[in-house]
Parts: sequence; structure tokens; C-alpha cells
Amino acid sequence: MGIETAFRAEGIKALVVDDNEVNTMVVASMLEQFSISVTEVYSGKAAIEKERLEEFDIIFMDYLMPEMNGIEATEEIRKLGKAKRPIIVALTANETNELKGRFKQAGVDDVMVKPLELEAVCHILQKWFPDKTIESFAFSMEEKDSGKKALLEAFSKIEELDVEKGLSHLANSANNYIKVIKAAVDNIHSERNRISMYQDSQVQVTSMKNCFHSLKGVFLNLGVSRLSNQSQLFELACGNQEEEYIRKSLEGYLQDLEDFTIQLEEALLEYDATYTKSRSERYIPMNEAEFAECVEELKYYLSRYEFNYLPELTEKLVYATKGEERDKMNQIAKQVQCFQYEEALKILQQME
Repeated sequence: MGIETAFRAEGIKALVVDDNEVNTMVVASMLEQFSISVTEVYSGKAAIEKERLEEFDIIFMDYLMPEMNGIEATEEIRKLGKAKRPIIVALTANETNELKGRFKQAGVDDVMVKPLELEAVCHILQKWFPDKTIESFAFSMEEKDSGKKALLEAFSKIEELDVEKGLSHLANSANNYIKVIKAAVDNIHSERNRISMYQDSQVQVTSMKNCFHSLKGVFLNLGVSRLSNQSQLFELACGNQEEEYIRKSLEGYLQDLEDFTIQLEEALLEYDATYTKSRSERYIPMNEAEFAECVEELKYYLSRYEFNYLPELTEKLVYATKGEERDKMNQIAKQVQCFQYEEALKILQQME
């Protein structure tokens, strides 16, 4: 039975900021290994509001996010001028001297390159909180490996999936790995659908860039090198407006995404017979602009009693919410099914 050494940093409050739920789950999972209290948010604006209302010791801030990037969010957080100044660690897939300079000017304290490794996170905590209660302790690898054997049997059949690498990003926790895989399935489905919609509407290729960036991060954390590299190539092609490359290669890429998610779902079913993609469990986050646009569309069609568009809109909004917000959206969906449009509109207006 092997023994590892880790560190416990009780009392530290962390905020993890990323527009992709898989990425926040991975970082949160690492931090929780050190007994840190973690809050996750999915946009720069949400991070500013959270920091305005609460106090955090450290913020892990993704750089590339739609609407407001990590640099802009950091600048706004620093403008709050709170007495308790949080440590802000920028997370980026590509660290350059020019970018590091911009981070520093904005008020970032440190930079980490994604995908994160548990050891690197541990070093960051020791660096910035040397006076905190960070105690060395030992734990049994046998406890950590609980469930790992069955997981490896189910998921190692997926040739492109590096299960060991993915587990290393999640402190070797089988439970956390499964949570991330489930979130990844929904995320891949969601981004694939967005790319298909952009493709069908013949919009500017730059509109698809965030989708590819999001998928690149998902595959990096799962340890899927080929699809991560492919996603990065499409992300770069969008930035350079290389329409010819995208047009020729996109169909094959979308098919690869579909094939991979099918394999993930089959492995999930083998590992956990109770796995379902039920409405109550499924979560497909939207950025703030997309969510606001869907809400406005829903209001518009509710006020005009146009049923044809309502089921799809309410379903999207249900999937994009959690907790009390989801409960409210489910109420709206039920009212729509009963053709009680005025009641649905009333609930929607109360949510604002």
C-alpha cells in the first residue's frame, strides 16, 4: 500500500472562473484535495459580482472567455479596492512574455499554464500562503484508488482517451473523473451543435472560435491529444479566417466529435448502469449574451402565443440553469406545455 504526501490548507476560500464547466470542475477538484472551500462561476462579470459580495483568498481566473476576458475581469476586481486583496492566478493555454506583461499590468499575481497539474497547484498554494495552516499529512493510495479499477476497465477501451492522464488532473479520484466525463459529454454535444448552427447559417468563421477553444480545453483535461490538437487548429484557423481549411476539414471533425461522445456514453453506461442523460441531470451552460438572447426570445414568443418556438427555447434554458433558477425554468416549461403563456411570462419576469 503506497503513501503520498499532500498539503491541507483549511480556511482558504477560492474562486474559480472559467466559461467552461469541465475546466472549473477540474480546478475545483484539485483545490478540494487541500480542504479549500471552492466557488465556481462561469464568466468574468459573475466573478466581479462574487468578489463584490464575498471575500476570497485566491482567484483562479481563465484568460480567454467571451464578452469579458480574464485581464478585463481582473482590472475590474482590482478597481473594487477591497481591504482584503485576493491573490489572482491567471490560467492560460499559451504563456508568452507579452501576455505575462499584460497580466501583470492588470493586477494578476501569478500565471499557470493549462492543463493544470496537482503538484503545480500545490506549489502555488505554498508560495502565496506560507503563513496559513498548511499541514503535511499522509493518506493511503488504496483509498484514492477506490473505483479506479472498474473505471479503467470501462474507459480504457476508448483508444484516444488517456485515462491515467485525466485522473492525474483530478487527484486520482474516480468519482471526480466520472463527474467531469458526464459534464464533458454535454459540453461536447453543446459545442458541436453550436458549430453546426454556425456552419448552416454561413456566418463569419470567427464566430466559431470560442467553440473550438472550449473543446480544446475539454480534451486537454481529459487527456485526448488528437482532438485537442484538432480543436486548436480550428481555433487558429478561425482567428486567421482560413475559410478554405475550415470548409474542407469541418465535416470530418464534427463526425470525430460525434463518434467520441458515443464511445464516452457507452463507457459511462458500462461503468454506471444508472447513467442517463435525463432532463433533471443534464447541464449545458451558455454565456451571458446567449442566455439573455434566449430569455428575450422566450418573452417575445410567449407574449404572442407562438407555440412552435416555445418548447425548444424553454428546453435550452432549463439545461442552461441550475438550482433555484432551474426550478423556475421547469415551472415555465410546465406552463408552456399547458398553454398557460401569461403565467409562464409572469414567472419569467419575476426571475429578472
